[in-house]
Amino acid sequence: MDSSDPFVDFRDSMEAMVEAQGLKYWGSLEELFGWYLKATGESRHGYILDAFIDLLLDVSKLHLGH
Repeated sequence: MDSSDPFVDFRDSMEAMVEAQGLKYWGSLEELFGWYLKATGESRHGYILDAFIDLLLDVSKLHLGH
């Protein structure tokens, strides 16, 4: 089934994984990114990249206290 907004779906899924697994470190986040790329078709990789960048920005804001 195709999503009406793949970016939001991937972003929400990534955020849930980060929270559930307590991922904080670059290596863990990088593994998560790689897993999403491997688990989906190439046509979705742009959405995954955008969602991952958005997630990283949010994580960095939390660590910087903004």
